[in-house]
Amino acid sequence: MSINGGKTWEVIWYKSSDDTSPDIWISSGNIFLTDYAGSNIRLRFSFNSYDDWDNDYVGWLIDDLTITNVEISGPCKSGTPIPYQANSVWDFWSPFLALPLLWVYGKSSDEIVLLQLPVPRYAAEPVHENDPLAAGYLIGYFLELAKDTSISISILDRKLNDYGGDQAIIDAICRGGYDVVCFTLYLWNLTRSIYLAKEIKKLNPETTIIAGGPEVTQDNVLLSNVRIFDYLVFGEGEETFYHLVTSIFRNNHTASQIQGTAILTETGYYFSHPQPHSSS
Repeated sequence: MSINGGKTWEVIWYKSSDDTSPDIWISSGNIFLTDYAGSNIRLRFSFNSYDDWDNDYVGWLIDDLTITNVEISGPCKSGTPIPYQANSVWDFWSPFLALPLLWVYGKSSDEIVLLQLPVPRYAAEPVHENDPLAAGYLIGYFLELAKDTSISISILDRKLNDYGGDQAIIDAICRGGYDVVCFTLYLWNLTRSIYLAKEIKKLNPETTIIAGGPEVTQDNVLLSNVRIFDYLVFGEGEETFYHLVTSIFRNNHTASQIQGTAILTETGYYFSHPQPHSSS
């Protein structure tokens, strides 16, 4: 822990290989920070391999960290992990994991954020296959047509998107103050996207949530049953997305007339006619 912006650090808990345990997960127990009340502090987690032997494994993980009885104000930024090297120290402060209150964002100037959750990983390995191409095309087309609009749009921070836990992503989006949150749905991220959308709605009921992607079809029973997304975009989405977002921010209630959209109603989703293919 540091009370001077990271210039010096104090160890407040550690575990050594000389003090082993048969348990996979080891609890630190409660760590009291009462002595530092009123101070601005940084927390970091470090691992020292000491040598270059037997380092080709998953390594260490951190989970279930909570900070209680504390009020946090103002933005914090996450640290960047130092790439692994033999006989090195892995050093994170505010790691991008599901750590409540450690990934805190101030009010974002963006009004729309798009995210595409990655394929589930079962080990601490890099994410290589989650390029948000669909989101990029949507943004490119939107900006091309909406040059004079005040609406701003962005893709969720890639490190947070690919490595962040559920609570970290939910926290960042809700604290970011986005008006519209857009999910790209694939087979591998459908259920997780639905869960995040539900939690975002609980915390920010006024947030409009849109979903698009290959899983958005009229016969997708899961989507029909959960009814959590305010709008669905199906088929070729660039033009549909532009008109839908413009309709939402202008509040002109024309979304039902936009081809390629489905609107959540009291009885389920109302699907409009599909958008014509760009080649036709």
